[in-house]
This record gives sequence, structure tokens and C-alpha cells, in this order.
Amino acid sequence: MSKRKVVWKRVGMLVGGTFLLLAVCGLVTALTWPVITGWVRAQFWRADQEVAAAVAQELIAYELPSGYVERKAMQFRRNRVAIIGPADGAVGMLFVLQSNPIHVQDPEVREVMEEAWTRRVDQQRYETYRVGDRELQVDGERVTFGVWEGEDETGQAVRQWVGVVAGKEGDVVLLIVGPERVWDQDLAEAFIISVH
Repeated sequence: MSKRKVVWKRVGMLVGGTFLLLAVCGLVTALTWPVITGWVRAQFWRADQEVAAAVAQELIAYELPSGYVERKAMQFRRNRVAIIGPADGAVGMLFVLQSNPIHVQDPEVREVMEEAWTRRVDQQRYETYRVGDRELQVDGERVTFGVWEGEDETGQAVRQWVGVVAGKEGDVVLLIVGPERVWDQDLAEAFIISVH
């Protein structure tokens, strides 16, 4: 074999090996990324009712539904999130309050943002699609809530309402999520209307 063929063979093996290594690294990253990001997010959550109540009350004023408590909260820099759920920990609707430093007026941009907000709630992933809108009066202003339906990561049918309300220090994303089998539209509307 000529010296030239040997060199090109080695170059080919080196390039092929590099691509194979990059492909393996990419596959490993793709498979482990959800686990890593989930673990990082979990480090910021505090399952402390007092902390959750304080964070929620910093965002907006509301009337806590009967049988519900502020369950957990997350604070990271300017981002604050509080989750309200059934006091007994049973399966039920969750009310998620999240600070929103981005004031969105453009309907197309808002829909993209809503989709991002509905994809992951409290370490649970959702595959939902916008099916309509619901307008409600919140503290004297008409607010449009996107209505989303689909499934959670276990295949359970879910419903979500998401809208942006005026909070104490800026806009607050209000997301309500729950399995369709326990969805209580009156409870969802009562909570939204109680915001002031």
C-alpha cells in the first residue's frame, strides 16, 4: 500500500471516529438532559407552606379556595413561582402563580409564551393544545385566558387555563391545570375572579 493511501486511511478513521464520538455525546446529552434540568429545577423548589404563601402573596392578592393551601414555591433572581393545591395532597387542580418580567401585548408572541408556560408545571410535562379562549373579569379588567387540553406525561387527559393578570409588582402568569376528571370550572372561575 502506498504511503499516500495509508495517510488518507488514517485521516478517514480519525474523521469517522470524531463523528462517532460526537454522535454518542449528542445521544447521551439528549437522553440525560431532561433528568439534569429536572434535578436542577428541583433544587430551587421549597415545599414549605409558609414560604409558598409569602411568595404567592407577594405576587397577587387572592382568596384561597376552601380545602387548598399554598404548597410550594421557587425563587430565583427575579423569577418567583408559587403553587396552590389541595391541602390533603389529593389529585386536584393546581393554581400556579409566576412572576412575568416580559410584558407581552402581541397576540402571536403571547400564544408562543402560553405554550411554553403550559409545557411543564411542577416537574410534570404536558402535551396540550390551545382549544379556545375564556374571558373573565379580573379586578375590573377583562382578561383572556387561553384554554388548553391534552395529556400529561402519563397519558391522563388534562385541561389548562393560562392568562396574565396585573400583579402587585408587574404582570403575573396565572395557570390553572388539572386532570379533566376532577376539573371544576366553578372553582377555576372563582379563584380568578377573587384576584385583586
